[in-house]
Amino acid sequence: MLIELLFSNSIVSGSGVDDIAAFTWTGKYDIDAFKISMTKHYSTHKVLYRGAIDENGIWGVWEIECDIPIFSQALLESIKAAFKNDLTGGFHIWPKKRAQETGSSSQEEQAESERLKKIFIETFA
Repeated sequence: MLIELLFSNSIVSGSGVDDIAAFTWTGKYDIDAFKISMTKHYSTHKVLYRGAIDENGIWGVWEIECDIPIFSQALLESIKAAFKNDLTGGFHIWPKKRAQETGSSSQEEQAESERLKKIFIETFA
């Protein structure tokens, strides 16, 4: 995924492209609480991102928005429960390394992976 995020006055915006399609970002962040809430807008659907901000980037959970007006709320909840593993997941967005920085060590990568697993388990357990 290639993205650009812009942060200003508690508002986050941006754009990008991934293996699905091109998209835009909208959202809000709270630097005092180190929290962020963003929405990735595709032409066909939206993906909600909620997470925390730290020195290593943005960590959290994504969820594909299920908003199908012809279905009742009960049916939507049933669909979401049945497809939970396909409609939600963990994420980590990190800044691109500067040219003078070296690659991360395998210890750093393992710590990041463990943190992402912990966030996912705490959210969905």
